[in-house]
Parts: sequence; C-alpha cells; structure tokens
Amino acid sequence: MGTQAALVQIAGRGKAAELTEALGERLGLSVPDLPWHVQRQPVLSLASAFSGVTAALGKSAVDVLTLQRPELGSCASPLPRAGAAPPPCRRSRIPCWPR
Repeated sequence: MGTQAALVQIAGRGKAAELTEALGERLGLSVPDLPWHVQRQPVLSLASAFSGVTAALGKSAVDVLTLQRPELGSCASPLPRAGAAPPPCRRSRIPCWPR
C-alpha cells in the first residue's frame, strides 16, 4: 500500500484511516498507535543489553590475557610442563588457580 501520508494525500484523512483499519481487520492485525519504524526503543534496549554483555566478556578476556603475560606471570598454570618449570625466583608468589 504505502505510507499513511500517501494514503492521506490520495484518499483524504478520514478515508485513509478507514483503509488502514480495513486492511488490519482483513489481515487479522490491530492498528498500531505509531508506525513500527518510529518505535525504536525495544530494538535499542536489546542492542544496549548485547553491547553490555559483549563489553563485560571483552574486559574479562583482556584481564586473562594480561595476567598470562610472561613478565607478569600472575595467572601461570599451577602444573608446569616437564622440564619447563621456571626457577623459584621467577615463580609467582600468589597462585591464580586453587589447588
């Protein structure tokens, strides 16, 4: 059909509302108060929630990667590989993983 503004221009204000209601009734739909493209808040809320979750996961990933850096060694594996154990002076004093 087209926009409500086009219907108003073609058929007049009263007839455009009647056509919209008739089409909604025929399709089994209710006539919304506003067009869907004006009601953006639900979409924005969902996008904001996804953005917050992504930011939290990204922050956690950066923290883990930072703690795994060799110069920090705060989050080193508690079980070193055979023959690859660092000398005692290089081991982290605070274990990252519960034993």
